[in-house]
Amino acid sequence: MRIKLLGGVGLAIIFSAVASAEVPDLETVRSEINQFDLDQTAEVDQTEAYGALSVIEQNGSTNEAIIVQKDSANDGGDAVLTSLIYQTGSDNYASVDQNTDASDDFSNGSLIIQDGADSSVIVSQDGGASDPNLVGVYQGAGSDNATTVDQSGDANITGIAQVGDRGFASVVQTGESNNVVAVQTGQSDNFTADQTGDFNLIGILQSGTGANNYATVTQTGDFNSVIADQATDEGVLSIEQIGTNNEVGGAESAFKQTVNPGNAHIMQVGDYNSLTGIQSGFRTEFTLVQTGDQNSATLDQSGRKGEISLTQTGSLNMAELNQRGRRNTSLLEQNGSANSLFLDQAGTDNLVDIHQSADEAYASVKQESGYDNAVFISQESFGAYATVIQNGHANIATIRQ
Repeated sequence: MRIKLLGGVGLAIIFSAVASAEVPDLETVRSEINQFDLDQTAEVDQTEAYGALSVIEQNGSTNEAIIVQKDSANDGGDAVLTSLIYQTGSDNYASVDQNTDASDDFSNGSLIIQDGADSSVIVSQDGGASDPNLVGVYQGAGSDNATTVDQSGDANITGIAQVGDRGFASVVQTGESNNVVAVQTGQSDNFTADQTGDFNLIGILQSGTGANNYATVTQTGDFNSVIADQATDEGVLSIEQIGTNNEVGGAESAFKQTVNPGNAHIMQVGDYNSLTGIQSGFRTEFTLVQTGDQNSATLDQSGRKGEISLTQTGSLNMAELNQRGRRNTSLLEQNGSANSLFLDQAGTDNLVDIHQSADEAYASVKQESGYDNAVFISQESFGAYATVIQNGHANIATIRQ
């Protein structure tokens, strides 16, 4: 499911679930507004309602659609708050505020579709205790569109698709077992997500023929995951995870960055965290900082003038790295006991610089093809072990223990 969520299949599931949400026939309120022209405003206030449905359609530019839906915990039962907004034209605005304490499969559901440029969406949902929220946002033809989503509660899902250039999407989720899926297919796009809680997932897909896409993710809690696929020019990916048993990539899908040039900056603080990544392109930079015990990193980097910077602090940490290409650099540091490092390089004019401190460190470097390669290993610990294999000519290997 995690892999599918990164593509159109996952977004289609999210959008169809919201659109097909049923409001109970008993004690419900419904509204429908259709507006055709410029500078229209539609406002719907459905409060203290046991289940509510609101539909707004606006065709034209500079229109506003505002929906407020609130339910009370005293109502009980399977109340559902559902909003559907469809806007065509440019410079449109859609706002949804949903709050319910009732319990159902999707206690809050909001679907917003905008076809045009310079449009914006703001969604705020509070599902209360153990009440899931569902948001689907599609911003199609047109550039400079923006989406902001704020969700509180558990088992929430947000799906965002932006097709045009210079798209902006921001998601904040507080709770457990929440999911964010974002697809941006233009250039100069920007995505940010902040999750607080456990068992959360963020999936990012940025693809486009242009340049300058950015993705920034922060997760605080345990057992959280990030799956990222960035295929563009001059892409920047920044991930910060604080907690235990968190992962970037994983067994089902590695983090991927195919960029020219590109930067990935990842920080993990806690124990039993892991990273699995693939990076390819010209002049790529990968920086990973892991602080804690029994963390792991697996990375495959290919291209020219790539750089890997790895710092692991703690005990029983492990890194397995592969670099293929020309004029690549690996700067690797492990601080702590019983850490291990494995690096394979293929190509010419590559550089490896390894520093390991504390006891029982292990380093293995293989440069199996090419020439003018260099390896420098410094181990300042008792019981350290290092091995270097080089094939080719004009290579250098230096080990200091």
